[in-house]
Amino acid sequence: MELKNNKYFTSKISFLRNPRYSCYDKIVYLTLVSIIDNEKNSCTTTYRYLAKLSSTSRSSVLRSIKHLKRNNLINIKRNTNSMTYNLI
Repeated sequence: MELKNNKYFTSKISFLRNPRYSCYDKIVYLTLVSIIDNEKNSCTTTYRYLAKLSSTSRSSVLRSIKHLKRNNLINIKRNTNSMTYNLI
């Protein structure tokens, strides 16, 4: 997935149609894609901020992040008060 001038991005239809991922997994992943720094292919944020951006609960974000990591869609690096996410 790739951002275009911070206005829109493209996604593979196969990801969106894959029944392995819940609607929460998809919205959390797409939210991460929308805030990613294209040059670094990463972003640093909190569960609370992801929940706010994706209009979901913090617990839903946490579950989705774990699922996305298990399925090798993201890598996670823990920071003091936040997490850094890399898209794979």
